[in-house]
Amino acid sequence: MKLSTTHSTHNNSVLAIALLCIALMGTLAALLSTPMRHFPDDSHLASKGYWMPPNGETVTLEQAQTQNYKPLKGMLIKGNQPREVWLKVQIKNQKPTQAQNNLDPLVLMVGPAYLNQADVFFQTNNGQWSKITGGYAKPYSTRPMDTVHFTVPLQLANNSEPRPEAVMDVYVHIKTDTAGVLLRVMTEAQAYKYDATLGNAFGLYLGLSVFTIFFCMIAWMATREKFWLDSLLFDAAHLYLLGMQSGMVARYLIPESMDIANELYVLAILLSLISATRISVGITALFKLPQWMRQVYKGGYLFFALSLVFFVTGQNGLSLLTSNFGLMLVSIWGLPVLLCAKHSNAWILNFYRGLTILFNSVLLIWISSILTDKEISITLASWGSGYFNVYSLFLVMMIFGYQSWLNAQQRQTLEQDQKLISARLVVEKERLAEATSFLSMIIHEVKNPLNYIRLATNNLSHDLQSSQESLKRLNHIKTSVTAIDNVLERSLQVDTLEHGAMSIDKQNYEVSALLDDFIMLTNEHDRVVLEQPESLWAHVDANLVLMMLRNLIDNALKYSPNDSPVQLRAKIEDQGLSLEVSNQVSTAGYPDPAQLFRKYYRSTQVMNISGTGLGLYWVQQVAKQMGGELRYKPQLQLNLVCFELWIPC
Repeated sequence: MKLSTTHSTHNNSVLAIALLCIALMGTLAALLSTPMRHFPDDSHLASKGYWMPPNGETVTLEQAQTQNYKPLKGMLIKGNQPREVWLKVQIKNQKPTQAQNNLDPLVLMVGPAYLNQADVFFQTNNGQWSKITGGYAKPYSTRPMDTVHFTVPLQLANNSEPRPEAVMDVYVHIKTDTAGVLLRVMTEAQAYKYDATLGNAFGLYLGLSVFTIFFCMIAWMATREKFWLDSLLFDAAHLYLLGMQSGMVARYLIPESMDIANELYVLAILLSLISATRISVGITALFKLPQWMRQVYKGGYLFFALSLVFFVTGQNGLSLLTSNFGLMLVSIWGLPVLLCAKHSNAWILNFYRGLTILFNSVLLIWISSILTDKEISITLASWGSGYFNVYSLFLVMMIFGYQSWLNAQQRQTLEQDQKLISARLVVEKERLAEATSFLSMIIHEVKNPLNYIRLATNNLSHDLQSSQESLKRLNHIKTSVTAIDNVLERSLQVDTLEHGAMSIDKQNYEVSALLDDFIMLTNEHDRVVLEQPESLWAHVDANLVLMMLRNLIDNALKYSPNDSPVQLRAKIEDQGLSLEVSNQVSTAGYPDPAQLFRKYYRSTQVMNISGTGLGLYWVQQVAKQMGGELRYKPQLQLNLVCFELWIPC
């Protein structure tokens, strides 16, 4: 019940944050679109139309005046093509009222601000055609009016009298690689008011973007999560793009430069594409999309590479066209992909789906218009990069912020688990140390009485040599004592090995002499047949080698028929010491190869023989630590069990 309540409270918190983000996004988007929504009306226009010369031909003003112009109401989308466009605007003649002493002069505003070149032709009162050129091809400082958009006064100071004609014809010649063209006629006061509103909106967005960039930077430095760095680059790239699209960069940073603004605009589009690709790949990873779906988004890298090649070779139109085509494909793909998106929080998932559907739909309309040469309305034209960046901001704040919170929760849980495991490990180590200490104490306490028993039986054997029955019983006691001693010794060896207390001390030894002495001290040494060269030198740890060999020899003597020989062959082979121990198979049969080297393994047919099942396990582990190995090599034709111990020397 408590868990359910906590989960419900968490979902309510997420919902509240989501609704707040949506409200803030709508408010900021409305503020950013204020300039377009408060664009002066067309009350001064009689008509507006456009004409595109066929096959990219260049025509003169006289030729353009004789053409038929298609009516135009909204924003003309000509596509990212280098062909020229002519626009014809017929402006109504102003008539002053009795309350007006002077008329506010009319101006023609040509947008957007990032057009390459725009030539405006209009007649003055003396009937001569006047031409004024603007756009990114001309420095901002040479423009007739200090506004972001290229704005041309239609009545010069020395010709301020109203024209007698009912309408005034104005021709606009556009040469640009960018897609859209928008013409509006307004008064000079309206133009300056609109320009101020545009500046305020950009200032608001600038502050918002700077805040977002610093927020992402701090989040990345605090978490080192890659998606915060991608978001930082994305917001910075789109701030730069909006600065170029609005004309603010050219107006305030490079007012005296010619042509460079156009190159900087294309570069802004490229940076926008690569950053959008990176952040799309990052976001889709958070929503657990299949890998093959995520790979499609990486196609943006290919479009970026092609666009960059066109940009470097001076083909700006193709560069913009390729970028827009890539954005369109990503937008089309993004809509069905949303159906496969998954997230642990339903509100986050629905928030992501809703905003992405809204944004991708608008972007798809925009891009398809660019690629197909369509006219779009003023309302749709107001959905520009400002909306795109506001969408990015709140997507980052909501999704990335929530993901960082989840990651922090997981790290906190992991740290708590690690602390708990560490505490348990300390307890287990203490218990193990206590058990080891207890085992060492038991071994020490038991071995002392065993030594006394062994000494006593030796003395009794000497005193009772004439009594065969007594000697037989004493031999049984000796055998039992030896068995118990072996069990304790094997346990101590394994305990030393597993606690890392075993040390390896290699030196040069004459192995032949060591083996001769070793065999003489072995029980039933008369059964052991030693084969070795007269001189056998090796660089090994002699104590460990003899301990391993004792385990193998004891097993061979114990599990072979009584009085049968046990063969020991020693030689240098493959730059190592090879010790091979073989014995005949007893009634117990061959050991199981799959279980042979496992700890505590003993065949069910030898349970009546004393043992621990630790000997071969210990030998194999020690051999590995010395860089060697223990091999089981049964010789079935000869009915022999054979083990080969190889130690590098």
